[in-house]
Formats: sequence, structure tokens, C-alpha cells
Amino acid sequence: MRILKGVLSAVVSLLIVFLPINAVVANADALPRYAYVGEGVKAYLYKDKNLTKALFAIPETYCVEILGQEGDCYKCRYAKDEGLYRPIEGYCEKSALTLIDEPLENEYLNYTLTVTLYAKPDDSQFPLLELEIDSAYYGEGEVIGTPHSYVYCYGTFGYVTERVTSYPKNDIPQTTSAPAGEAQNSANATLITAIVITVVAGGAVTVLYFMGKRPKIPPKPEG
Repeated sequence: MRILKGVLSAVVSLLIVFLPINAVVANADALPRYAYVGEGVKAYLYKDKNLTKALFAIPETYCVEILGQEGDCYKCRYAKDEGLYRPIEGYCEKSALTLIDEPLENEYLNYTLTVTLYAKPDDSQFPLLELEIDSAYYGEGEVIGTPHSYVYCYGTFGYVTERVTSYPKNDIPQTTSAPAGEAQNSANATLITAIVITVVAGGAVTVLYFMGKRPKIPPKPEG
């Protein structure tokens, strides 16, 4: 009996220690690291999680890195510190993205947009200076209802009037990860199961404890 109680206690203790940890790990790993924008889908990168300030529309068939989730949106990172590009973080609506475990062949659109800068007009009779520079194109945005391009050049993000009407696209994979809701539900189910088992295990430990506290029956007198 003592051996059986000892084995049960050890098993229950291991369940209590490891199941919640495994549930938390499963919950953290349930969300894929990347997502892409499908063809014909408008997925904007917003400045804040309230989705009130759209910076630009992420080019179709290109990816964002998922940094976390808050309500109906993902916190995302677009682009990398490569060449003319610098990473930019913001928020995207969950419904506008398709989750994947690995990025597509080209994670983000690497497209150089030539921008023309003009000197500020004045009253002189000298010709105004025009300067063409290369900028990193991020996506289409709007300024007071007018389409513009969101770019990065000379250490600054901003809008320019030049636009990109076509660009190369990735091939869309035939199979993708489960939708965000299903992945989250699976993680929640794992966590709930772990909690239930932990509660049951805790009850078993309590029962074993009180079993060990039962008063011993004195032996019958001889004769």
C-alpha cells in the first residue's frame, strides 16, 4: 500500500508541475510566425492597435512577421534591415491576413521607386533644382483621399506622389496553416485540459494525504 501511494503521489506531482508549463508552451507556439496578403486583398499596416491610422497597404502576396496579437489585430513587422529598406512595425486586421509557418519565397516586396525632389520655389529667375533619388517602396497609402506611395529614403518614412501600378508577386502556396481562430481554439482547449487534469491531480494528492493521516487500528490482543 505504501509503495502504491508513493507511486501515485510521484505521478500526480509530475502532472501538477509539467502540465501547466506544457499548456503555456503550446499556447505560445500555436500562433504561426508569419502571414501573407492574398491576391485581391487589401491589408493595411496601421500605426496603432485601434486601427485608426493606416500607413500603407501591404503589397499582395507578400508577408509580415507576427509579433503578437491584441483583440482583432496582430502586431506585425514588415521588411528587414536590408539595402534601402528598414523594418517597420504596426498592426494589421486578423481577417486580412493568411497565417503561415514559413515566409513565402520573397518575404517582402523589394522595389526601388525613383522620386523626384524639387527645390522650393522662389522669386528668382534661376531654374529650380530637380533631384532624382532612389527610395524603398513599402506600399500604397492615401493623403487627404489622394493615392500616394509610402516610402523610406534618407532616414525618413513618408509619402510621395509617384505611384507603383504593377510589381512582381509571389506564388501562393496550395496549403496554409489553420485560420487564426482555429489555432487559438486549439491552444485554449489544450490549456483547459491541462487545468482540469491539474485540479483532478491536486484532489488526488489531497485524498492520498488524508489516507496517510487515518488513525491506525491497534492490533488485537493475543489470546
